[in-house]
Amino acid sequence: MGEYSKALPLHERALEIRKIALTPNHPDLAQSYNNIASAYNSTGEYSKALSSHERSLEIKKIALPPNHPSLATSYNNIGSVYCSMGEYSKALTYYEKDLEINLKALPPNHPDLATSYNNIGSAYDSMGKYSKALSYYEKAHEIDRTTLPPNHPHIAHSKRNIENYLERRFSLSVRIMVTCTFILGTILYMGVILYGPSLALSQMTGLNIWLAVGSCGLVCTIYTSIGGIKAVIWTDVVQAVMMYLGLIVSIVFGIIDVGGIAKAVETVSSGNRFQFRVDTLDPSVRYTFWSVLIGFTVFDIGIYGCTQTQAQRYMCVKDTKTAKRVVWINYAMNVVLQILLACVGCVIYAKYSQCDPIKAKLISRSDQLYPLFVIQTLGRFPGFTGIFIASILSASLSTISSGVNSIATVIVEDIYKRISIARPMSNERQATVSKVLSIGLGLFTIFLAFIVSYMKTNIITIVLQIFGAFTAPILGVYLLGFFTARVQSRSALVAFTLCLTFQIWIAVGSTVTVKPPNKQGGLLPTSVVGCMQSVNTSFPMSKNRNYNPLIPLYSIAPTWFVFNGAIITLLLGLIFSFVCDSKYPKIVDKSLVITRDDIFSCCSSRKEVMKLTIAQKYNGISTDNTMIEKESMLKT
Repeated sequence: MGEYSKALPLHERALEIRKIALTPNHPDLAQSYNNIASAYNSTGEYSKALSSHERSLEIKKIALPPNHPSLATSYNNIGSVYCSMGEYSKALTYYEKDLEINLKALPPNHPDLATSYNNIGSAYDSMGKYSKALSYYEKAHEIDRTTLPPNHPHIAHSKRNIENYLERRFSLSVRIMVTCTFILGTILYMGVILYGPSLALSQMTGLNIWLAVGSCGLVCTIYTSIGGIKAVIWTDVVQAVMMYLGLIVSIVFGIIDVGGIAKAVETVSSGNRFQFRVDTLDPSVRYTFWSVLIGFTVFDIGIYGCTQTQAQRYMCVKDTKTAKRVVWINYAMNVVLQILLACVGCVIYAKYSQCDPIKAKLISRSDQLYPLFVIQTLGRFPGFTGIFIASILSASLSTISSGVNSIATVIVEDIYKRISIARPMSNERQATVSKVLSIGLGLFTIFLAFIVSYMKTNIITIVLQIFGAFTAPILGVYLLGFFTARVQSRSALVAFTLCLTFQIWIAVGSTVTVKPPNKQGGLLPTSVVGCMQSVNTSFPMSKNRNYNPLIPLYSIAPTWFVFNGAIITLLLGLIFSFVCDSKYPKIVDKSLVITRDDIFSCCSSRKEVMKLTIAQKYNGISTDNTMIEKESMLKT
């Protein structure tokens, strides 16, 4: 209940009774002293808590064998009090004694060993010895990972999350601001992603679009809320297989349908769809050499390096080395996926090069083009349309499940635990809250999917705009933290807020503004001469409209959004650092900033290479137990 002042006299009365009834060195006396110490520790009276813990330890040394686990508990409790007092070297001494006994008395994967390793890591962390801290954190996480359920709060706590770096580098305000932005952007993104496969399912099966959206969303919400991150990972594996299989089947049968590879290549080439050397600097053209090279590179850095949805996957592995391997494997698979998608696009063009289904009014929006292709190409083969439906649903559900799980994690870890003044939640309550949040987020995503259905912009453009608006300032803040030691919390907050506002404004403006023909993103012409029925194509009459000076700004291709936003955040952060931070200088922990030696670590000493590893740890890739509630370290 947290009423420690009331508990204290009761513990003291119990001690008086035991002193009368028991021998001077009875173990129950040690327990009473331990209870009194815990009450003092909770009220912040650390010297009194230390005195009672030491008296408890003295009794246990006499009454118990030298390697009894209860002795380890006393050493741990004394170390925790010293840690609360800021005397980390003394705390480390007692934590090491606790570990020494536990190694002898307990099995190698006992959870108490994880606690011992974690506490030693916390002490080293507070002392600035990050290489040693990292070593002990990883040992603790490995034990937790093998002995506890995958959705156990201790594992989530040991992993922490990627925004922990921002609090250490800047402030809690920056961390909360970035977290809220991530939550909003991910929720909007999930709504768009849910609508895509629901549209395909509706078109393929004749199912009502609203029923398709609701059923897809409910299935994903249920297995995510029940199974947690373990369910997300395992379903991701199955869904990835189905996704690749669906694309390969579409390509193979599509090529057969258009007359073979040579015919498909000839049609695509004659239609000027192989544009590998479009190097125009016009930012309104969506796909150019520069927008792909620069725009998508920065886009991928933001996605793979600064979002909790990816970070939680890295954190599920045992160490940093494995996490790096996971990143490269994931990136390679994504490259293969993009190549397959490009091949599907070429095959679809080859099939409809002489009869654009949109102009022929066979479909109403471009998002329906792929499902139409599957119906007309694979519909005559029993079961193959089912593979396509499973493929496109797999891609969507994988994204939504990881998004829901990551949002629930950051709400609990980044917001509730960092700003709540209430007593810490129990493990059972935290698990319940996470499941309730997952259900609520899933239902809200279904609602957003209904709204997306009324938008005229195609899904790919909306996705790029969402990431450009919300991921760009997040990436910019991380870059400010990594590479600019002079930028502090105030200037980072101002830069982040201004960039976020600007990016949202541009995203909304580009969606609602009608652009002139020369600002349509480099859209290539299509034909209807091969349609079976004559198609009357009407062209809009040019109207005399007042010139909108913002048209060039709204016409910037969404492939540039993340790059532009990151650069804007960097520049604003540097500019405002001379205004907001010059009067309030702050010493920045060198391990939180990437230096020239860190970038060229192959030429650096072993010590510098290790510092880079620690920087990665603070970025959320390795285990991070440093933000431990003090009370949780007391083993009573």
